Amino acid sequence: MTKAGRAWVEGEGQLATLVGLRDALGGGDLRSLYLAWLVDVQRGYIDEEEEEPSVPAGLAELDGPHVAFAAFMAVDADLLAVAAETSALLKSAPRRDAVLRWLASQSSADKDRWLLEVIEGEGAQLRWELGRRIVEASNTRVERAPAPRTAGELIARAATILEERERREELERAERWRRAAEAQAAARRRHLDGLVGREELWREVDVQIAARLPRAYDRAVE
Repeated sequence: MTKAGRAWVEGEGQLATLVGLRDALGGGDLRSLYLAWLVDVQRGYIDEEEEEPSVPAGLAELDGPHVAFAAFMAVDADLLAVAAETSALLKSAPRRDAVLRWLASQSSADKDRWLLEVIEGEGAQLRWELGRRIVEASNTRVERAPAPRTAGELIARAATILEERERREELERAERWRRAAEAQAAARRRHLDGLVGREELWREVDVQIAARLPRAYDRAVE
């Protein structure tokens, strides 16, 4: 059992999903750390003037472990959407032939050192580092990092998104109500139009009223 915020949450069955975060962190994926910072912003633990840390790529494309972590920590969906606005897309893995060309350009000493690190158990960190270097080598375009936002700016933007969504939902509810009312009125008009010229119905009403019984009155109203 783990305490998340002010509520106690049963952790049974969640560890298997969250354990993937360890491998992600070991590989240089810092999204879980940013999400943890975002939770502190959400709970008011961060000064509104504090600037956000470097925004990791892939906040708009969370995988299973990160989705589970965001749900477990109850990250506000609007706040997460705001954070993802300046998050770059995850770069696809280089093609095999590109990897082979890059490896061929490296020195034997470097490759021996990398192999030794793998043998000594440093494979996860090394995999991330080599992957980053290969991607950088195959991508000559330099992307300019967006200016960091403050915690207060993130909160204000999330509040705006919430207000806009609630306004849209209210308009949609009003439109559904209007259509339902129009449909009900049209059905009522068709029903009344169907009574025109049917004198036997009115005679039946008189008979039911004359009976002076509660059930007869109900029938007359019907």
